[in-house]
Amino acid sequence: MLHLVLESAILKPALKAIYPALTSQFILLMLSSAVVSVISADDLTSVAANLQSQTFRSFEIYIVVTAIYLALALSFSALFKLIYQRVLNYPDRR
Repeated sequence: MLHLVLESAILKPALKAIYPALTSQFILLMLSSAVVSVISADDLTSVAANLQSQTFRSFEIYIVVTAIYLALALSFSALFKLIYQRVLNYPDRR
């Protein structure tokens, strides 16, 4: 009984309060770290710089890099929104 009270009265409202900050920190970590993501920002921009020096097409290369990171950020944002709706957006049980 105590476990149920702690879960419903303390844990879920606390998670609901800090969830937006946790999701933004995870997305920032994902975009800047090779530990979380296979391709980090430094890796992708260095490859883009090498391609730019070979082809002299900087605009097209950096548009593709931006699109890749935008797709990653939006997909993780949609995933976290789905998690929020399924897990933390609970109805009142009164």
